[in-house]
Amino acid sequence: MSGGAIEDYVAVDITINSPTVTQEGFGLGLFAGDTAGWITNNNGDLIRYYNNYVGVAADFAPGTPELKAAAAAFAASPTPPKIAIGKVPASVAGVMTITFGADLIAANSFIATVQGIVLAATVYAVSNAATLTAICAKIAAIAGVTSAVSDGSHVITVTFDFGTAPSIAAAAVTLGVTQASTTVATFAAAVLLSTGLTAIRAVDKGWYGLTTYSQVAGDLIDVSDWAETNMVRHVGQTADAAVLTSAVTDVGSKAQTKSYNQTTIFYHAIATEQAAFEWLCQELCELPGSATWMFKTLPTITVDPLTPTQMGYCRAKNVAVYTAETGVNMTEQGKTAGGQFIDIMFGRDWLRSTMKTDVFALLTTAKKIPYTDAGAAQVESIVRARLKIGINNGFIADDKSVKVFVPKVTDQAVLDRAARYFPGMTFSGNLAGAMHKIGMAGTLSV
Repeated sequence: MSGGAIEDYVAVDITINSPTVTQEGFGLGLFAGDTAGWITNNNGDLIRYYNNYVGVAADFAPGTPELKAAAAAFAASPTPPKIAIGKVPASVAGVMTITFGADLIAANSFIATVQGIVLAATVYAVSNAATLTAICAKIAAIAGVTSAVSDGSHVITVTFDFGTAPSIAAAAVTLGVTQASTTVATFAAAVLLSTGLTAIRAVDKGWYGLTTYSQVAGDLIDVSDWAETNMVRHVGQTADAAVLTSAVTDVGSKAQTKSYNQTTIFYHAIATEQAAFEWLCQELCELPGSATWMFKTLPTITVDPLTPTQMGYCRAKNVAVYTAETGVNMTEQGKTAGGQFIDIMFGRDWLRSTMKTDVFALLTTAKKIPYTDAGAAQVESIVRARLKIGINNGFIADDKSVKVFVPKVTDQAVLDRAARYFPGMTFSGNLAGAMHKIGMAGTLSV
């Protein structure tokens, strides 16, 4: 037998494919609408990108929210090079029924859990009809419930807020000589905008900003909850005048109470003007963290003539508005519902995402990163390079403020080294911030 090598006869080449590293579209805003149609294949399009108003006009009729949003966005200055339009189902408020198999009688007591809240027991009161009315009053007081109405006989109909996933559980009649059966059923299934947004995000993450067609408070809170967990910059528009008052149940107050930092509520009296989307797309044209969202002019939007008192309530609730100050039409005040400045949150999201992308790209393109101080230095160089871009963008203050700490390999735990896990790297720096108010004093002498 010859002494030839097996490679003379069989050649095996194995390539490990790594997926292309993608990055969030930080300069791109999406308008989510529910206009019917726009189907081009069996599954339908959930999202489309447009470079100009003409393209949108080919898909959407005059007067539709999508076309109005496109008109506003492409009129902004600076003008976005591209926008996205997504399709979500029309929001539907959920309705549930509680049906009793017989009249309630003396000594009966009704219990239930509505939206996770255990209702205090409702005892029989005078008559079956009166008892059902008392039950309705307790259910209607639960957050997320719009109304609870009895037919006076055996059925209670509970309507929930838009954007709410209805829940009635453990409904039962107790005590008394006999207990009527209790059946809970869904009369109308709730349709949430967040569900539609999840579907869009599953097929395309190439966008970062979001405004939806709905200005209903429940929908805005639903979308805000979703945006908070999906690192999406949401600007929700409302025409609810309660925002301008001391009310504490308006959408601005609710968003503030929830401390959303991915959402800003924008009040605008003219609901058909897409002020929120124009502002969003205009500011997403800027480098992340480089520009304040205050003092900006929106070319297609009508100014809201607000009184000082109304402005005070908006500021207190962190609600953005478009008004005139000393003859200048401008946005105020550029904060999230939770009170952070939007440019800082925009920059933070960008830095977090791009830092992960940069380091992952290093891991997937290098032959390997050795678990040595030299290997750690490779990661450090990637981190410093991204921080340098943040400085150049005007998000981070300057080179002197930036510090990167990389632990020595000898200080890592043996178990971490065995698992090829390198923990403990940290970085810090100062924000460049922005000036929104300036104070000065002077003295003039003769």
